[in-house]
Amino acid sequence: RLKAESPIQVRLINLSWQVLSTQQIYSGAFITCKIPVGNLASGYYVLQMHTNNGTISRKLVVNR
Repeated sequence: RLKAESPIQVRLINLSWQVLSTQQIYSGAFITCKIPVGNLASGYYVLQMHTNNGTISRKLVVNR
C-alpha cells in the first residue's frame, strides 16, 4: 500500500526494460492495486510505482 496524494503510475517491466503494463490510479487515500500476472512467463519482473514524490521499484518473481 502506498499513500497517494497525486496520481500513481504503476508499470510492470521485464528485465529488457520493456513496459508490459501501465495503470494510472487516482486516489487521495491508501490504495491497493492488483496486477494480473496470469499471462506472464516464469521469471523476474520489475514493478514500478511513480508519483510526484518519487518512484518505488520492487522485484516481482513469477514462478509457474
